[in-house]
Amino acid sequence: MPNYFRLVVQWLREVRRGRPRYLGRLDPTSPFLVIGHRGAPYFAVENTMASFRRAVEQDGANGLECDLCLTKDHQLVLWHDWEPDAPLARAREVGLEPGVCACPCPPTAEEFRRPIHELTLAQFSDHFGYCAKNGNRQYRHCMPRLEELLDWLVGRREVMALFCDMKVPVERLDLVPVMMERVNGLLTRYRPAASLVFECTDATVLAAMQAHSPQHQYALDVEPPPGIVLNPAAYSAVRPALTYGNRYATPARPSKATLAPWTTHRRVVQHDLRLLRRLRRTTPGQPLPAVVSFTVDEAKELRMLVRMGVDGIQTNRPDLLRRIAEESRVMPVA
Repeated sequence: MPNYFRLVVQWLREVRRGRPRYLGRLDPTSPFLVIGHRGAPYFAVENTMASFRRAVEQDGANGLECDLCLTKDHQLVLWHDWEPDAPLARAREVGLEPGVCACPCPPTAEEFRRPIHELTLAQFSDHFGYCAKNGNRQYRHCMPRLEELLDWLVGRREVMALFCDMKVPVERLDLVPVMMERVNGLLTRYRPAASLVFECTDATVLAAMQAHSPQHQYALDVEPPPGIVLNPAAYSAVRPALTYGNRYATPARPSKATLAPWTTHRRVVQHDLRLLRRLRRTTPGQPLPAVVSFTVDEAKELRMLVRMGVDGIQTNRPDLLRRIAEESRVMPVA
């Protein structure tokens, strides 16, 4: 029997053993988080003030997620792709990312098609932007700085959490202190009611942020790799959250490069929720992280995660998640 066939058979057996259990939330007294992933990018351009306003004012989000890059003149801009020629950035540029209405449009000229930290704010603003997926419209000079979002949040007490995805690459750890100093200065100036959570995908970057500014909340995003995932425990988001003392565990719904990405995500989340229940029994009083899945947009998947007992979900469709959360009675009806 070929090795790959054995792997598939073993994977199917594991899936059958790991059917979802609907146990409800571990702490039903804490607010359920409907988190607009980059705002509401299904309807408005991602990481723009229009997108954040839509998520909160129309779609009922009580949390937001944004992406942060640093310019050469030390400005924090809300932009996803630190390096425009990275594989994921290229895929997004040609419109392959689902769940968004527009794709990023970096410049073609080599002079400006460079990592964001090599460009000034003026250069970035003048040469980067978005275009509608149908190609009929371009959006320029719409990318805000972090202070614009924080200024708006000061008057938005319904927004309980802002998840900031720090895009600094591990090879530029020297920029972590610069970013955190800038963040700390802005928080001192604006003092938003929302709690800020700084997340990243690399444990080294996470450790550098925590070492510089231990007063903040952090999360390590954990995404299963391409191929077949036999052991969901190997991609637990709760275990690193416990290791680093994080308030949130953030498991990622993997890309299509992972076999059965939704099933894989559901198995990882189920493992983490069971682990938390076991820890509550065996070590009462130990602080436990909240589980926040990302990025999930399909109604069936959202409904299942809510019933399984996650504490929040980052989604491109906060309108849909809000409705499901209300129907499932995990948050008050607006």
